[in-house]
Amino acid sequence: MSILKRYYLSPIIKLSVLFSIIIDLLYLIIDFFNNLSYFIDKHAVISDILKYYIYQFPAIFIMFFPLGLLTSIYFSLAHRGKWNENIAVKSLGIKLSTITNAVFYLGGIFMILLIFLNLYLVPQFNSISNKIKSEKIDHVISRHRYERDIYFVGKNRVLYSARYIDTKKKKLFNLTTIKSDSFGKIVERNDCDYALWNGNYWKLYNVRKRIFKDNENVSKYFEYPIMEDSSLNVPPEKLVSGNITLDNMTISELLHYAQYMKAIGQTTKKIYTQIYYLLFYPLSVLIFVLLGINLGIRSSKASDLFEFGLSLLIGFLYWGTVQSFRALGDAGGMSPVFAGLLPHIIFFGITILTIILLKETGYQR
Repeated sequence: MSILKRYYLSPIIKLSVLFSIIIDLLYLIIDFFNNLSYFIDKHAVISDILKYYIYQFPAIFIMFFPLGLLTSIYFSLAHRGKWNENIAVKSLGIKLSTITNAVFYLGGIFMILLIFLNLYLVPQFNSISNKIKSEKIDHVISRHRYERDIYFVGKNRVLYSARYIDTKKKKLFNLTTIKSDSFGKIVERNDCDYALWNGNYWKLYNVRKRIFKDNENVSKYFEYPIMEDSSLNVPPEKLVSGNITLDNMTISELLHYAQYMKAIGQTTKKIYTQIYYLLFYPLSVLIFVLLGINLGIRSSKASDLFEFGLSLLIGFLYWGTVQSFRALGDAGGMSPVFAGLLPHIIFFGITILTIILLKETGYQR
């Protein structure tokens, strides 16, 4: 039985990776030619452009992997039907559900893997890609003396916010720092008029210090002309290069950032929309696996072109729906959790209706 499962699963795994890579490369090639004039204007070096796209590849791969998996399952199972291999399996007394269950479990493994990659690995690659674009292609390092609206997640759960920074004078203006405990509760907030970097840490001037008993009530309040804290040891250059982009943040960084923005009275809709997008998008793997199995088993006479075209159509409709709901969540037109979850609920419902329809009509193309 294990040999039979490997016989069915092996081409699905290989084709899913192959189809995903093909779609990703097409996407990157189109993006490259769309931005070609921009790269020429910036006098970008080919090696830097290649590095920029290489580090973008993991995010693009995860985005289109469910589509590649749907195509591979549909394509592979349909071809087994064309060559009457599914009938041969049944003639041996083996239920075809044994094979399809193995395919579904494989999808579950892929989903768990994608969740981990989406939450932790992809943001790091995005950060490197953006850094290459900023430093090597846009050449903006030399003009970063001033930068406004600095937000940065430091070590030991310290969150920075400053109106702007002067890297030449090594000075932060209107700096706020918030510290939280291991449970994520805010325990201390410091507001100062400005801060100076002394080579090892920031020295704060005209400080208003608040120590919180809980997230709402201030238990102690102090004012200091000068305050030194060696834990505020993130240098000016890192504050600039680490300026927050949501796509570059891991799940823990996003949660800390959301907590900070809430504490200073700012909206957190975009942050939570990003969090729920990262968490729920891998659900598309299981939905596509379920749809691919039923399409593949019940449409054994479809042409290769029809299978590939239908898979692309379904995949891009799914992706477009996810991005549309994501935009609604960012704009505040919908709750972030619903913006992340509803597209998958909708397509799960469509998948169930498709399965019922195929069973009732005995669909054979």
